[in-house]
Amino acid sequence: MPSIFSHFRGFYQEAYAAITDFQFYGGIARQRWGRTLLFLLYLSAHVAVILSLTYALHYSTEFHKFSAWSQAQFPALEVKDGELTVKAEQPLIRRYEGRLPVTFVFDTTGRYQSPDGFGQPAFLLTKKNLLLRYRGQTEAHPWDEFGTFSLERGDLKTLERVIRWFYFPVSYALFLFYTLFAKSVTAVFLTGFAVAAAARYRVRMSFQSSFAIALYALTPAIVIGLAVNLTGLSISYFHVIYFAIAAVYTYMAAQKCVGTASS
Repeated sequence: MPSIFSHFRGFYQEAYAAITDFQFYGGIARQRWGRTLLFLLYLSAHVAVILSLTYALHYSTEFHKFSAWSQAQFPALEVKDGELTVKAEQPLIRRYEGRLPVTFVFDTTGRYQSPDGFGQPAFLLTKKNLLLRYRGQTEAHPWDEFGTFSLERGDLKTLERVIRWFYFPVSYALFLFYTLFAKSVTAVFLTGFAVAAAARYRVRMSFQSSFAIALYALTPAIVIGLAVNLTGLSISYFHVIYFAIAAVYTYMAAQKCVGTASS
């Protein structure tokens, strides 16, 4: 019975071949659904781990700074019967000048009815609503949605510890399910390029074969995307570049499969 290490070794070999060897796709086009879906699972699991670690690397220090700042700057507050009570003189305006500056306005007096005019993103905590202003859009959430709670400095410190404790299992699960869904949908769209490549040779490629080719052809784009995330760079229209890389790989891989079979 194959060990878990042999499964991982096989996955790494396939992922490497999907990037470096178009001849490899000839076998992929003929493989069963089970093997294709297993590759999707392994691929998504690795992406989830790397993304969880990447976000922790980039934002853990900033999260700690914001937590310490909020414990020192936020007043004690309580929500009961759909109304907010702030235990401080108001209006109270606090702005966090970190990596992403954020403005918080505590005002149950009615002086401020909208977070317009404050640096975005801006949170306005009124007697009845929590309002968020970001990128020119304002969202309002009645306190009724949050139930009854109170928040003091000690609660914020406890909340920080809870978030740190649960970050990895929660983020991993979210990234895993998102990646499984997103890569599957992307591969479905990419099947059109595989079908188009086969059509040049007057060959009809099945959905099973075109999906397998498209999924494996996503590997180089995913690797590049993870590298960009690790560096923390922001590249304009990277999603277009990402899809273009995957589309070119899908087309060329399918063309190689059909061309080899036809010769």
